[in-house]
Amino acid sequence: MTSRSWKILIVDDEPDLCDLVSEEFEFAGCKTLRASSGNQAIKVFEGNDIDAVVSDVRMPDGNGIDLLRNIRSSSNPSALVFLVSGFADISKEKALEAGAAALIGKPYDIGSICQIVLRALEKEDSVGRAKN
Repeated sequence: MTSRSWKILIVDDEPDLCDLVSEEFEFAGCKTLRASSGNQAIKVFEGNDIDAVVSDVRMPDGNGIDLLRNIRSSSNPSALVFLVSGFADISKEKALEAGAAALIGKPYDIGSICQIVLRALEKEDSVGRAKN
């Protein structure tokens, strides 16, 4: 699978940041979907075959931690989830235990977050990630 076929869901309640991150992934050849809350993201996730989710932790109307839990109990639990936070809402260890691929601190470089996600997807594909 190439990056051109990966579908990434970007979740952030800051529309400009959501747009910038989405554009970076699209420039890398990925298809992106966007959501402005955890609850909206669950609906988008359930209706699409998502490979990875990049989600802010703190958002009104459903946070990133609850979104992660919902994804892990969904029909597509193998999707990689990257949580982003500028606060101590969850430790890196707890995020990984809950099934996150990574916890990324804010502020972050948009190009770097894209590379982190793409490298993780490439690694998963090289070991034969099971898609449900």
